[in-house]
Amino acid sequence: IVQVQFDSYARFAIVRHPYDRMISEFRYRVAAKTKRGMLDPDGSDLNFDRFIGQVFEDDFSDTARHLVPQHRFLYDKTGQCLVDRVFRFDRFAQDLPPYLSQLIGRQVQLPHRNPSRGMPGFSRADLSAAQRRVLENRYKVDFETFGFAP
Repeated sequence: IVQVQFDSYARFAIVRHPYDRMISEFRYRVAAKTKRGMLDPDGSDLNFDRFIGQVFEDDFSDTARHLVPQHRFLYDKTGQCLVDRVFRFDRFAQDLPPYLSQLIGRQVQLPHRNPSRGMPGFSRADLSAAQRRVLENRYKVDFETFGFAP
C-alpha cells in the first residue's frame, strides 16, 4: 500500500550545480559557527579545501548528507529515478511555476526566502583549478546526470 500511495504522488526534485552547492554549504557552516562563536581557534573551519575533502563513514550524518552527491537521493540502486521531474536550481524560477500550474491548476508565485548573503571574494569564479578538480571528481555522476558544465 505504501508504494502504491508513493507512486500516486507527483514527485520532483531541485538539484544544484555542485560548485554552487558546496560554496553555499561552506558559507552556511562558517556563518552558523561564527554566529555561535564556535569556530575552531586554528582557523580550520575557514579552509574550503579541507571542507570539500572530507570523507565520511556514514553518508547520512548531518554534514555528510549535505555533501553526498545529489543523484544518490534521486536514483535507487537499479538506476531508476524516484521522481517524475528534476529541475535545476539555476532555472527553477522559470521552469517550476509552469509545472506547478499544470499540477495544481493555478499560477503559483514562488517566494525567495533565506537568500545567501555571500562571502566576499568567494564565489564559483574564485575556485582554484585544484578545487574544481576535487569537486568534479567527487560529483562526476551529478555533472553527467544533470547536465552541469564544469
